[in-house]
Amino acid sequence: MNAAIISIVIIFLIYFAISQLYFKRKLHIKPKSTFMFHQDRKGLWIFIDCVLLVLFIWAMFWVNVEERPEPFSGFVRTSPMFALFFLTNLNRGLEEWLTHREDKAYYHEWLGSLLFLTVVAILFLAQP
Repeated sequence: MNAAIISIVIIFLIYFAISQLYFKRKLHIKPKSTFMFHQDRKGLWIFIDCVLLVLFIWAMFWVNVEERPEPFSGFVRTSPMFALFFLTNLNRGLEEWLTHREDKAYYHEWLGSLLFLTVVAILFLAQP
């Protein structure tokens, strides 16, 4: 488990270096932070975010509340949260790529998606 923690810290340091030092300072690509119902977002992208949120809530209830003879492992019980973060960042990156390609802010979103995917892979491999 110590190797997993060290790996995750290293992954976050690499993420910070790429996002803040390379994208932001060297390439001058600024991240855009928008919330789900921001006025500049199109309805389709808001709808996709809402569907992801509803699926997340349903998955959390299905995995954590339903009665089963043997409960799921901790990794499976937290996987909807990681899926929500991964898919939300992927969706927003795709939205930025299709609507504001010249800003290149989608680099930050896709790097965030890759970060979540890598952390999930490390936690999956580290589970007993």
